[in-house]
Amino acid sequence: MNSNPSGLAVFIGKSRPYSPRDTGKVLLSNLARRNHAVTGVFLYPGDPLFEWAHVRFPTYFVHPFLTMSFYTMKNAYRTNAVPEDFLQWIDWFSGQSYERGLSFFSGWIPPSVFELFEGKIVNFHPGPLPELPGYEPETMAVLLGLDIFYGTLHVVEEKFDSGEILWHSPPIKIGAYDGPVRILYKTTIRAVRGLPRIIKRWSKGTLPQFSTEGRSQVLYASSKACRRFAVLDWEQDGVESILRKNRAFNEQEISLDLLVHVFGEIFVVEDAKSLSSTSARLFVSFKKNTNTSIVGEKVGTFRGLGIFRGAPVFTALNGYVVLLLRNPSISLAARTKRLGINLRNQPSQLEKIF
Repeated sequence: MNSNPSGLAVFIGKSRPYSPRDTGKVLLSNLARRNHAVTGVFLYPGDPLFEWAHVRFPTYFVHPFLTMSFYTMKNAYRTNAVPEDFLQWIDWFSGQSYERGLSFFSGWIPPSVFELFEGKIVNFHPGPLPELPGYEPETMAVLLGLDIFYGTLHVVEEKFDSGEILWHSPPIKIGAYDGPVRILYKTTIRAVRGLPRIIKRWSKGTLPQFSTEGRSQVLYASSKACRRFAVLDWEQDGVESILRKNRAFNEQEISLDLLVHVFGEIFVVEDAKSLSSTSARLFVSFKKNTNTSIVGEKVGTFRGLGIFRGAPVFTALNGYVVLLLRNPSISLAARTKRLGINLRNQPSQLEKIF
């Protein structure tokens, strides 16, 4: 960096919540209102925030290498395959005289960048640390049935979400029907109100030391961790758990399907609805000679109105659930191993049999 660094560089990624308000825009507005000298805003190429930001702050697009996945960048460093033009970009960046840095949904920042700040760069992680590091903390919050949720400001280190914790944002209450998208937005919009004040105190050295005594990492919130939950287990998942899984996997764009084993085959759950015993009597056309005490058994067809009309109704541990199902479009051998199901002899296109 320049021998006389000053100002704040803000890295803003495209995975931030946009609706109903762009949290990146709210953050920059609040930083300006708190009289932070934002001397560089770095956005992903094509980010619509650029049009608003570049007339208010020195604004740039990050080098495309920084938009790649964590594993792609790590592998490039491991194999000495870092693009030459990215190394040139680092030379340019090092001359921009930024004293401090803030990462906001910007993904992994490699050491060749964050070391330029000499320990003076922080990251906002949209989940509790050290309990839920990783990419999907809001999804894990739903799957684990958490009641409250909050974000974390921490110092950036090479290992993901591992640096010194500086602050936990004001907690939000997770509502009964809140999915990951709503949880992420509520957490972030509340955090960006307080972040400028906390960063100001951190820069002045007046921020009290944060204690993590008695706390430890619970679960790395990765897609791999979420995959463990992405199957309905009739023997263990009650109605509440089934609805949580439905919210986690079907109320956001996520690369995992929620699976269920019914009729001797594997299906993808597109949506789920619970029914009480009273509702079941009113809205279910029950099959004759059906044993309603066997979990995972189809007991009838939903005859109410809406998208679930005609969908199968199953007995769950403590009630009934209506499931919208479809045939899977991908190989499921690895995903269904835990169910003890051999799919090798199954047809590639499963047929719905209800």
